[in-house]
Amino acid sequence: MQPDFEHRGFNNDFLIKTVDEWAIDSNDKSPNESHHLSAAFRILRQPECDFIHRMNPEMKSKFRKMVIDMVRFIAPPLRLSMSCRHQPQRSRRPPLSACMQ
Repeated sequence: MQPDFEHRGFNNDFLIKTVDEWAIDSNDKSPNESHHLSAAFRILRQPECDFIHRMNPEMKSKFRKMVIDMVRFIAPPLRLSMSCRHQPQRSRRPPLSACMQ
């Protein structure tokens, strides 16, 4: 599973401000990540893609929670690094501290 499945190239702020379907579906809470996760889990429901079918219900639940947590954990650092690219830069590479402000 990969965290940017079906990504359309727009950040969450843009999706929310333009009242995109993904923003509506997620109630403006991380629309990209919510879509990536729901789309990936829909694929897993297809018999030919369900590699977790032999897990018991408790393990499936733990697996789902783990994947959701991983995608949500990865998302903030990605947004931080993306916003760094749009800051005015004096040199080619800003110090990491510039992104932490």
